[in-house]
Amino acid sequence: EATIDQDITKEYARQRDHLERTVRSLKSKVDKDSDRHKMENIRIMQENVTLIKEINDLRRELKSAR
Repeated sequence: EATIDQDITKEYARQRDHLERTVRSLKSKVDKDSDRHKMENIRIMQENVTLIKEINDLRRELKSAR
């Protein structure tokens, strides 16, 4: 009986360690993905600002050409 309890305790600890490692790994991946998406959003916003400026410049140019 004592051996069975020890085996159960060891198995529980092994599974818990595995799950804790998995959780750490997943948290790390989420953080990396979040950073990557944040940088991508910043890049897209900067591109949008540039395009809006270009549109406004072209509108001014068109207006002055009329």
